[in-house]
Amino acid sequence: MIYHPWNHLKPKTRCRAFLIAAAIAVAMSATMLRLDAPLKERGGGIVAFELAGDLETALALMTNWGERGRLLAAFQLGLDYLFIVAYSVSISLGCIVAKDWWRRRWSGPAVFGPLIAWLVVLAGLLDCVENFALMRGLAGAVGEWWPILAFWCASIKFALLILAIAYFVGGGIVRVMWPC
Repeated sequence: MIYHPWNHLKPKTRCRAFLIAAAIAVAMSATMLRLDAPLKERGGGIVAFELAGDLETALALMTNWGERGRLLAAFQLGLDYLFIVAYSVSISLGCIVAKDWWRRRWSGPAVFGPLIAWLVVLAGLLDCVENFALMRGLAGAVGEWWPILAFWCASIKFALLILAIAYFVGGGIVRVMWPC
């Protein structure tokens, strides 16, 4: 057996934990989208800030947001730390649940489930570093390093999460098409 972050949980417990974590992640995602709406109206939301990539673009976003928008962005980034836990747990668990679905019909993709579950944990850690860099920028950090760090952390995070979600959705399709 390949070790993954959820080895200590029984398969049925993993499924239940996944459903609970996914419900929390979806609810938090809806909250985060509502918080982001005023920022988007003023030139770009948090994702635009994460992917700014250079100091000039990041400063332009913060200027467009104004003081109230910067406070809202800081609040959203703080809340994002809770969201990181919710989505990391749900997607990582989802990959292990999907691994079990894959294994029933096609063992090839099943071997990647534990690795992808760990990559989701890495994505969560990258998101934490990204948030730290963005908070430094909001606090007025001098230097061009923070938007570059946030950009690379966000880019790798998004790539890892897309991979994990594709793996999970693929496993779900296998489960629906060939139930056991």
